[in-house]
Amino acid sequence: MRRCRISLWQPHPGSKLTRLPCDNQPFTPDTGSQKFVQTEAVKRHSLRDKEAAVAALLLVTYRQQGALAGLQKKMITFVKPGPENASDTLDHALQAAAAKGIQSVVLASNSGQTAFMLLDKIKKVSPAQTFRPVIVTHVCEFKQGTVQELSDIDRRKLESEGCRVVTAAHALSAGERSFSSTFGGTSRLEVTAHTLRLFGQGTKVALEIGLMARDAGAIKPGEPVIAIGGSGRGADTAIILTPGTSSSLLSSQIHEIICKPGLYKGDE
Repeated sequence: MRRCRISLWQPHPGSKLTRLPCDNQPFTPDTGSQKFVQTEAVKRHSLRDKEAAVAALLLVTYRQQGALAGLQKKMITFVKPGPENASDTLDHALQAAAAKGIQSVVLASNSGQTAFMLLDKIKKVSPAQTFRPVIVTHVCEFKQGTVQELSDIDRRKLESEGCRVVTAAHALSAGERSFSSTFGGTSRLEVTAHTLRLFGQGTKVALEIGLMARDAGAIKPGEPVIAIGGSGRGADTAIILTPGTSSSLLSSQIHEIICKPGLYKGDE
């Protein structure tokens, strides 16, 4: 396979840099930007493995077809986090999915309540738009004394409605939490989770369920998806994400934040 460099980087309007084409040709920067090009652009955007190349080409194709070019609007900011934002969050998420041609909608739902709300809203969307809902639950025994919060009856009902239901180890804690809770300290995964919480709990959840869905094979490699998370219950955050697997966490890309809580002091 012919090696090529694919750039998804967009230059600043005032920059003299040109974007890297898919033909092994180097950047043509102004001389003052030579170091930046060599150390940042070329290294970051050189694709060294087949899966990364396929993912990047898929993303470029989406953009060329206009799938990721629509919805030129500002991010929606809710006054405070919480389940009262669930209905609006799902509405904004489905609008973004329809505008950009994204089919996979990954949703965190523990009891199934928000999942059924999503299904009701999908049924009201134009039949021309096909969605693939992926519901990600808590891991079994997340709550003490509870084997699984999503009942077998609700799981079967969701699956009969066309949902893929995923239950997997939490990608941003998993086994590392056992060591930190037993011996103290903080693992790198937990640092990652806390960093994502700077944007709100829902953002952390949205990325995490994207990883879990990818681990389970519920979404394709390199496929941009809508990921929806919440703060404890319900939903209050939606992002456009191309997730990696848990083992390739750092290859994930958050493209857009559709909506999230504002997190201003006193609003929580």
